[in-house]
Amino acid sequence: MKTLIQILAVFFGAYIMRSCLGLGIVAPGGGSQTLTQRVEARGVLVAELNGILDAPEGRSEDQPNGELSAAQQARHDEINAELRTLDAQIAAGQERVDRDNQQAQLEARASQTDTGHFVPGIHHGRSRGESRDLAQFSLGRVIRLASEGRGYDGIEAEMVQEGEAEARAAGFSIQAGSIMVGSIALSSGERRDQTATGTANLGGNLVQSSVGSLLDALMEKLVISRLGADVNDGLVGNFSVNRIVRGTAPSDKGENAAATEIGVTFENAPLNPRRTPSFVDISKQLFMQSGERNLERRITNHVLSETRIAMEKSYILDILATSGIGDIALGTNGGALTYEDIVNLAGQLTAANVDPDAIKYLLNTSVETALMRTALTLDSGGEPVGDGKILPAEATRLAGRGFELSNVVPSNLVKGASGAVCSAALVGDWSGLSTAQWGGIEFLVDNLTQATEGMNRIHCAVYHDSVVNDSGKFAATQDVLTA
Repeated sequence: MKTLIQILAVFFGAYIMRSCLGLGIVAPGGGSQTLTQRVEARGVLVAELNGILDAPEGRSEDQPNGELSAAQQARHDEINAELRTLDAQIAAGQERVDRDNQQAQLEARASQTDTGHFVPGIHHGRSRGESRDLAQFSLGRVIRLASEGRGYDGIEAEMVQEGEAEARAAGFSIQAGSIMVGSIALSSGERRDQTATGTANLGGNLVQSSVGSLLDALMEKLVISRLGADVNDGLVGNFSVNRIVRGTAPSDKGENAAATEIGVTFENAPLNPRRTPSFVDISKQLFMQSGERNLERRITNHVLSETRIAMEKSYILDILATSGIGDIALGTNGGALTYEDIVNLAGQLTAANVDPDAIKYLLNTSVETALMRTALTLDSGGEPVGDGKILPAEATRLAGRGFELSNVVPSNLVKGASGAVCSAALVGDWSGLSTAQWGGIEFLVDNLTQATEGMNRIHCAVYHDSVVNDSGKFAATQDVLTA
């Protein structure tokens, strides 16, 4: 049975081989031959180790899975010791090369121009021919090669290198054994420049962002995108926004009384990459029988669903946790959401001079269903008047304003003795929320965890963050009872 150390050794080895062989990296001071020989030697050792583990000599009727013989165990231990030595030697050279390459790539960024099609990230100065090569990139092929413990070459190797360079530039570390596919590979060719912070000579004054076919689809499917949030994706390096800090609200004064200082000030709000992981299980049989594009489609569909949900949830929770947003309490133990409550939520924003045309609601489906059952008006005894509902069937507006639905809006909140049954409901000018997404997407192929079930587990991760840049543009209630 493979140990955790062995598994990590294989994954780490794949990363090193990809970096050093597929990308043509040379060893500082030692020449390309020395590093290449070490990497090749490591590949031979890993293959031998896998051969030992796959064919234990101790099989018997009583132990069909077998155990390693004494000779196999001794060689197994020798290989692991040799691998640890090689890994340390290769990693030391790799680190120095990475620093040198990153510096050169980032310094070239400002002067490089694409002659046909924008290719974002660390390398921008591509010819039309090189840009066309990107069309040949296959995420499915990358995943398949990773599952087989093989290195990359061609455009796949280049895009993995790009992803790793973007990760380093953004200041986050890739998990051992993971594959970081650069935003270039996911790009549709649009370019945007964003203001950035950081060291100027490392590209800190300019952040290049890309919007790619996969990243575009991911961001466009976010409910906050449809609501009008400030979405920034494909970033490289540091990123910050100006956050509004509102002063004292004005009030009526006597003829000679001193005026209230109300000014609006700004503070710098940095956004820092936080990792949102998810995974999908794909049968080993499907891996063997499916084409690479079919694999790619299944994996990207996963990214567009599970990852989107996780990102949305974090953004909504960030808003609800922000000090200074408007709020309405519905009762000691929660309460039903009335038409008056809905109007008053938006009224808190218009009273603060938020553009009324930009205000939209966000509800979960539990609140939606409750509003579809609730009469628009009630008499003094709380009984419905007429047949009208707060939210008629097929309605596209709520209390005269647009709305969106998402079940990432919490429905398990607690108010008083209510238990975890309360829902939130939000309203806002959603440009008051800024989000950031860095680089491409991280993948990790795990062919061991679900091996007994005949499955390969594909882990995906996106690096992102959010901040409310103006708390005065949001209001919420967090104690809606829907049952």
